[in-house]
Amino acid sequence: MANYSYWKIRSEVESQRDMTEARSALHEGKDKFFKADIPGAKALFEDGLGRLDRLVVKYPDLILEEELVEDVLKSLLMWQYVLRLDGEEMPENFPLKPIWDASPDQRDELDAAFQQKVNSSSM
Repeated sequence: MANYSYWKIRSEVESQRDMTEARSALHEGKDKFFKADIPGAKALFEDGLGRLDRLVVKYPDLILEEELVEDVLKSLLMWQYVLRLDGEEMPENFPLKPIWDASPDQRDELDAAFQQKVNSSSM
């Protein structure tokens, strides 16, 4: 029965408007990034990450969800690239920073894979 609570919360979270809109914004932000619409990507990443951050505050156990953590890290990495392309650095405080700070090894692996993807698609 221990899994019942997890799945109940997971179902509740996944059905919330903030989660569906967060996922949609992050997906659209990724599309805009690869279409070189940097301002559009930036706005969508910030919207999606902000929505996810509110959900993590409300449901702290979400940070135990490996798939969600990976999605968050990938989105934060892309947002970081967007900021750099826009001449900005990541601010000291940003949505989902605890996940970013707690996952340096995973973040480095995802960053290397992302750089490889970007470099291979530009050839």
